[in-house]
Amino acid sequence: MSLKSRLNELIDLNEYAEAALTLQRRKNELIDSDLPLIYSLVQLSLEAKQSEIALQILKSIEKLSVCLYPDDFESAIKGLLRIGTLEQGLEVMISYIDNGTIKDAKTTLAYIKPAIEVGGFDQAFNLILKLSHSNIPFIDSFWETVIKYFFRKDALTHTSQCFKMLGYPSLDSVQLWDEFFDRAISRGVVDLAFNTTLEISVKAHKNSANRWWNMFLKKISANSSSSIYDLYRIIDQILSLDIEADEESLGLAFSRLVKDGECGKIVKIIKDLKKSMTVGVISNLISSLIDKNIPKEALETANLVVQGFFGTLITVDKLSLSNDKLKWIVKEQQIQMMKFMKAIKESSGESSSEDAENDFIFL
Repeated sequence: MSLKSRLNELIDLNEYAEAALTLQRRKNELIDSDLPLIYSLVQLSLEAKQSEIALQILKSIEKLSVCLYPDDFESAIKGLLRIGTLEQGLEVMISYIDNGTIKDAKTTLAYIKPAIEVGGFDQAFNLILKLSHSNIPFIDSFWETVIKYFFRKDALTHTSQCFKMLGYPSLDSVQLWDEFFDRAISRGVVDLAFNTTLEISVKAHKNSANRWWNMFLKKISANSSSSIYDLYRIIDQILSLDIEADEESLGLAFSRLVKDGECGKIVKIIKDLKKSMTVGVISNLISSLIDKNIPKEALETANLVVQGFFGTLITVDKLSLSNDKLKWIVKEQQIQMMKFMKAIKESSGESSSEDAENDFIFL
C-alpha cells in the first residue's frame, strides 16, 4: 500500500498517532503531491488537541526536500501555538532553521507574531537571536514588522534589543525612533531610551546620531511630565558626542526651561552649544524670558549678543525683538546701572568694588 493510501486509511480511523508513526518510518517516500495530506494530518491533530502528534509530524519532515508550502507551514505553526506551548513552537522553528528548511526571515514571523501576542516576548526574541546567528539575511520589512509587534505590547526592553541589532537603512527609520521615544517617555522608561540611543550612537553614522538625539530632546522638552533632569542629561550627551542641536529642539528645550522656572543654567547651555545657536533661538529665548519677567537671564543673554560672543552670525541688528522688548531691556539696564552705582558708592575697598561690579550685567 502506498504511503498516501495508508495515511488516508489511518486518518479515516482517527488514528493520528499511528499515522504520525507511519510517516516517520516512511517519510522518504513523500512526494510533492502528498503535501496537502500532510498538512491535513497536522491540522486534524491540532483540532483533536494532540499538539505532540502535530509536533512529531512537523519534525518528521524537517530534513526532507519536500516541505509544507509556506502558507500551510505558517498556518500549522499558528495552530500549534494555539493548542500547544510556546516552547514546542520554538523547538520546531529552531530545528527548521538548523536544517536549512527555513531560508528567509519572513517565514519566522509565523511564530514571532502569535508568540508576542500572548506575551512570549523572550521566546520571540530568542528566535530572532537564532536567526542572527544563522546565514539567513534580515530584511528591512522584517525588522519593521517585528518592532511594531513589540510596540503593540509595550515590550520596550525587547524593542531596545531589536534596535541594537538593526542595520541601515532600517536604523534610520524616523517612524520607528519616533514611536520608540514616545512610548519610552509615556511609560516612564526614559533610562532605557537614553541608554539604547547612547549605545547605538557610538557605532552609528554621526548624521544618524545627530537626528536621534535631536528627536529625543524635542520629545523630552515637549512632554511636561518628563523630568528636567532628563533634558539636562540629553543636552550633556549632545555636547559629549559633539552633536549640533537643531533650532527646533533648542527652542523647545529653552521654552521648557523657562516655563518650569529652571533658568539658572540657560546661559551656560548657550555658551556650551554656541555653534548650534541661531538668531531665531536667541530672539525667542530673550522674548520668552522678558515675558516671564526673568531679567537676569534675559540681560545676560542679550549681553552675549552685544559683546559679539556669536560673531557675525547673531548680532543686535539681526534679533527679532519688538520695540516693547527693546525698551524693557533698556529699562532693566538702567535699573542694574543704578544698583551698580549705588554699590560702588557704598563700597569701601577694592574687594567690595569688585563684588559690586560682578553684580552688574553690562550691556
